[in-house]
Amino acid sequence: MADTKNKNIKKEEQTSNKVLAVFSAGALMLFINFYLFRYIDIPTSYHAAHLITLILFLLCAAGTVFFFVKYLLSKKNGTYSSEKLSDPLFLSGVLLSCTVCFAFMYFDYFNAMRFIYVFIPAVVLYYLIYNVYARNFFLLALTHGAAALLLFIMYKKNGSIAWKAACAAIFAVIAVLAVVIRERVGKNGVLKLKTCRIRVFDRASIPSKAFVYTLYGITLAIMITAIFVPASVVLYLFYAVLAFLACAAIYFTIRLI
Repeated sequence: MADTKNKNIKKEEQTSNKVLAVFSAGALMLFINFYLFRYIDIPTSYHAAHLITLILFLLCAAGTVFFFVKYLLSKKNGTYSSEKLSDPLFLSGVLLSCTVCFAFMYFDYFNAMRFIYVFIPAVVLYYLIYNVYARNFFLLALTHGAAALLLFIMYKKNGSIAWKAACAAIFAVIAVLAVVIRERVGKNGVLKLKTCRIRVFDRASIPSKAFVYTLYGITLAIMITAIFVPASVVLYLFYAVLAFLACAAIYFTIRLI
């Protein structure tokens, strides 16, 4: 009993270290990209800053591939451990995020910071949700975070029915996947894909099929409605989805206490 308790405490400490590392990496990436953007935007330092961005991009890309290959080899040899800060899959994910930011800065620096200011906080937030909150909330945050993003795009592209229909179609695919996952998940909340096992829900709080169908049915109806209404209404629908996510966050935070 004492050994199990010590293992749980050690696992929580290791998870906390990973979350702290992701927060630190996110803050560092914002700092680095902010200064890269400043120097790229100055004609006299443009070439030097552009070259540094390229070097950082290549280094992070190489690191991503290296640690992912290391992860695959450790899985094959049966030596993989996800609990340590040196977890190759964790490091590969961190470096992949850095690679995306530096690639955006190198190829389209003018719009890069708009993307990075959203992308990095989103990665950090979702990593925190995945490690701290219930699996139910992580899936909900993924799907309805995507819904909010698509609604925002629909708001910005309100003059194009094709763009709005495409966004609604993308969420339709997401909704179908969410329903299929709920249908295929076992009683223990684990989804089996050949040899891969993914914990989608916590064993004690698997949502009912009726709830999942109702939730994604209503959200899909909102997305379809957004195709035919003015931009002002689409904006309110966007805020409604954000409010739903905020309420869900409060609910699952209370459950942690």
